[in-house]
Amino acid sequence: LRTADNHAALYVQNNPDYSNCMIFSKSPVGTEFTGVLGGGHNLSSEKNDPGTDVPILTDGSDPETVFTPIPGDSAALSQAEAQKQAEDFLKAVGLNDFAFSEGGKYQVCLDLRLHNGTNYKQTCWVLHYFRCFDGVMLDQASGTKLVDEWQGDEYRKQLWPGELIEFMVNDTGIVGFCWNAPLEITETVVSHTALQPFENIRSTFEKMCPMTAASRNEFDRTEVQISRVTLSYSRISEKDSFDTGLVVPVWGFSGSCTNGFFGISYTGTVTAVNAIDGSVINPSLGY
Repeated sequence: LRTADNHAALYVQNNPDYSNCMIFSKSPVGTEFTGVLGGGHNLSSEKNDPGTDVPILTDGSDPETVFTPIPGDSAALSQAEAQKQAEDFLKAVGLNDFAFSEGGKYQVCLDLRLHNGTNYKQTCWVLHYFRCFDGVMLDQASGTKLVDEWQGDEYRKQLWPGELIEFMVNDTGIVGFCWNAPLEITETVVSHTALQPFENIRSTFEKMCPMTAASRNEFDRTEVQISRVTLSYSRISEKDSFDTGLVVPVWGFSGSCTNGFFGISYTGTVTAVNAIDGSVINPSLGY
């Protein structure tokens, strides 16, 4: 749904292969929908902009592309003021189980060439919220479930990303909203359970990380740097069902993984370990 002047739009997706999502976007120069399959913007994709102290989110855009600031664009409000607008909205619509995770002020690239031939960038606060249980977030540290392969004579492509709510806020108010892959929590299977000692988890990581991060080329070398270790909730899929699973505590070992031969670098969760049984979770399989 779009307004007649194309300055605001609402997109709703209900797709069994690519999950559900709801996206709202508005700007004085036109609207677009980004991250429909992935959900929101990748905040780790920020790059310095020599012309301003506000970093720019590229999200895979061609680095040679020139982006024009939206005329009159302003985001002078503080992060606390932006978060208040976001959290007032969540409260008003009854989404009380979400808590702020990360965010900052960015220039967000808007590829609107189909509308008027110009690539714009919009300055705003980009805020990420995750579902939260007793102060622990469900941030899907175990990765995104993906099937992309031939199965017999049938080609199957399905994606189940992690749940995320993203707000984009500037001085005009909420200019972007994305609720990606919303979950329905149906029951509590176990109320209390014991977690593995972290020494056991660390031992599992040290043993399995060389295998989970290894290149398929036996002559290649992969360098792994772990910068953060977190304990949070993650959705673990059931083996024989694509869109059902359990929410369990997971240790996520995140950082960078660089392939020496091809020079390809990946940033994110390198290895995820189930905090209850110590099993390593395959991010593509989801379990």
